[in-house]
Amino acid sequence: MRRLLISASILLAFTASAIAQSETGQSRIRELVSLMGQDAAFRLAVETILNQQHEAGLQQLDRMAAQSPENAALVEERKKQQTALHARVLALFWKHIDLDAFRDEVIVPLYDRHFTDDEVDALLQFYRTPVARKLVGLTPELMRESNEATTRFFEAAAERVRQEIDEDVDDKTKVLRTVAEMRKIATDIEYLQIETEPGLLSRASSVEELQPLREAAKIRGTLEPNDAWGRPFVILLSEDAERYRIVSAGADGVFEPDSRTMSATPAEPPTAWTDGYDADIISEDGTFTRLASAVRGNIHGSIRE
Repeated sequence: MRRLLISASILLAFTASAIAQSETGQSRIRELVSLMGQDAAFRLAVETILNQQHEAGLQQLDRMAAQSPENAALVEERKKQQTALHARVLALFWKHIDLDAFRDEVIVPLYDRHFTDDEVDALLQFYRTPVARKLVGLTPELMRESNEATTRFFEAAAERVRQEIDEDVDDKTKVLRTVAEMRKIATDIEYLQIETEPGLLSRASSVEELQPLREAAKIRGTLEPNDAWGRPFVILLSEDAERYRIVSAGADGVFEPDSRTMSATPAEPPTAWTDGYDADIISEDGTFTRLASAVRGNIHGSIRE
């Protein structure tokens, strides 16, 4: 019994010592967290996130107003409502967040896991110095200025990215419009191959030169003489008018050396899918032989795999 009591006493003493050491360690971490200004940093981080979300919402409303000027008054009212809601959200956030509990339940255990007692003591020694106090005092302003500078820096990059994506989307749309027009031209040429003298048809090299032949054949409607970039289509026909080629110079407006020549005999190569939108677009005898790969999923028929 006496040995049991001695063992129990030793265990209780060890446990009490461990608890005291733990509490002392956590107390030092609390002091460190306080010296580091973690509460203020947390508050600033939360408000920065909420403010950025608020600003993004206002910017979206501004874009809506720019796209629909007739709704400007409605947008302004919504901006006022959103600003009032933002202030309410901030107030409720700090009403329901206990910073002391956050420090004790999140920050202190985090530091306790990653830093030894000696490392905590070394940090305390630093954060008790004047230069550390200056750093902590300036941290909110440093973070604010850093966030503003970062936003400006990345907004500029994001704007360039948006412009490039918009250009890609615009060029893809123009390729599809050009393809649609080339199909119409091909349909009319194939009709004229039946209704027009080969010698007359073979001399046509543009949509304008096809027009009198279309009128004579009583083809209704009109053809667009230019591709979607506003540059004239080039039309090539064999001497017997049995074969034809329609060419657009693509986004860059520069014809490739082989685009405006046509082989003497029909060839049936697979469609050549090109990168980007600068390459020429070629339709030969009703089949696209050269076309931007970006529109591959949008083209049904008139290609050769």
